[in-house]
Amino acid sequence: MRRAVRRWVISPSLPSPVSALLALVPLRIVRRKAGPYYRPVGTFSTRIEVGDASARRFTTVDALVDTGATHTTLPRALLATLGIEPYRTARFRLADGTVQELALGRTWVRVGGGAELTQVAFGEEGMPALLGAITLEQLHLAVDPVQKRLLPSDPLLLLVHAA
Repeated sequence: MRRAVRRWVISPSLPSPVSALLALVPLRIVRRKAGPYYRPVGTFSTRIEVGDASARRFTTVDALVDTGATHTTLPRALLATLGIEPYRTARFRLADGTVQELALGRTWVRVGGGAELTQVAFGEEGMPALLGAITLEQLHLAVDPVQKRLLPSDPLLLLVHAA
């Protein structure tokens, strides 16, 4: 007998191969004061630093490490304080199946000793800060869900040799 695997992808486009594999993590509903949120079992929070466009001023944020989320999502108010402007919008499919349009911008994110100018989604009021798969891959970080920590990793490169 085959078991059905539920997949939720929070992405405006196709996820990378690593993100696609990590998106197979089962989800559960977590109720908080701001309402229901959907998050993978075994997720954890980590402190990240979010910077302005010139990487001179940084603010510390607790973010949920969510390998099922393609993009890093940060509160709109935080990004506005840092002077980050959206440059376009994109449609995102949320874990509950609804589609929401969010603004996208670029900002500096520091985690685990590395820093990267990365694309972020402007989160609406009540949305938690999420550290998504794209930013994790850019910073060459892997998730250890058992020990609930981020580990340095070597990036993957696929070479195809012509016959």
